[in-house]
Amino acid sequence: MNEADELFLSRWYAVRSLLGDKWVPAVLMAVSAGPLRRVEILSTIRSYSRSVEWSNRLDVLHDSILTKVLKKLTDEGLLTRSQKSEVFPPHVSYGLTPAARDFVSVMSAVVDWAGRHEQVILRARAVRDGVVDVHWHGEAEPQR
Repeated sequence: MNEADELFLSRWYAVRSLLGDKWVPAVLMAVSAGPLRRVEILSTIRSYSRSVEWSNRLDVLHDSILTKVLKKLTDEGLLTRSQKSEVFPPHVSYGLTPAARDFVSVMSAVVDWAGRHEQVILRARAVRDGVVDVHWHGEAEPQR
C-alpha cells in the first residue's frame, strides 16, 4: 500500500469515527437549517419519521442522551454553543461550525449515492441481518 492510500484510509476511518453515535447524523441534520435550543433539537429529531434502518423504532432519544451528544459534538468542533446570559433562564443554542456545514454538504453526495444504489444498501442490510446467504460467486439467495 502506498502512502496516499494509507492517508486516504486513515482519513476515511477518522470520518467514520465522527459518526460513531447513531444520533449524530440526526443532530447535525436538525441544526443544519440554523441554530436551535436543546429542546428544539429534541423535538425536531423526535418528529422525524424514523425507519428501522437508522434507529431502532423502540429507541427514543432522551434528553440525557441528547445532552451527551451535544457535548461530544461541541467538544469535537462540529457544533457551536451560544449562550445569552441576559435572559433568564439563559438561552443556549447549538449550530453547525463551518467544518460541520462543509461535512453535511459533502455527506449529501454520499446520501445521493445511497439513493442511486439502494439495492446495494438493501442487500448489505439483508446479509448483515442473516436474511440472505451470499455464495462465493457473489450471488445472494434468500435463506429458507
